[in-house]
Amino acid sequence: EISRSIERASADNRTFVRLLSSRLKNRRSTTKESLLLSGNKRSRSVSKVLVAVLRVARIPARLVNGLALTPDRRSARLTSWIEFHDEGRWVPFNPATGLFQKPRDHLSWWHGEEPLLSVIGAVKPKTEIAVSIQEYTNNQPMVAICTMPAHVS
Repeated sequence: EISRSIERASADNRTFVRLLSSRLKNRRSTTKESLLLSGNKRSRSVSKVLVAVLRVARIPARLVNGLALTPDRRSARLTSWIEFHDEGRWVPFNPATGLFQKPRDHLSWWHGEEPLLSVIGAVKPKTEIAVSIQEYTNNQPMVAICTMPAHVS
């Protein structure tokens, strides 16, 4: 029902995505939106629900996981946004900003909901990611990324 009501108010896929994101992040959301997010309005949770609802509405969508490219940073954080297919190409959408672009200075690392690290026999393994921008080549930074399992219990 959520996708149908938004579809009626949308002129195209971009409008649909923006309205859906706005509705999911609204602090006074209805019970339906609250149930979808299970009370969790963090960016990754909103992104995952956006992808699911877009797929129900027959709009191809995927979760994108990335990394902020900041010079020589230890313990870099992973971030997520979505991409949806529109007019023959994948269009990025950042639910945190509501803009149709990936977060600034971010590297798209992988697509999907799978975690970066999966370990058999471990409970919530943690990974530390270090980023170092080495030098510029053709106005593009060369990025060195090192992942280290921090602790497996």
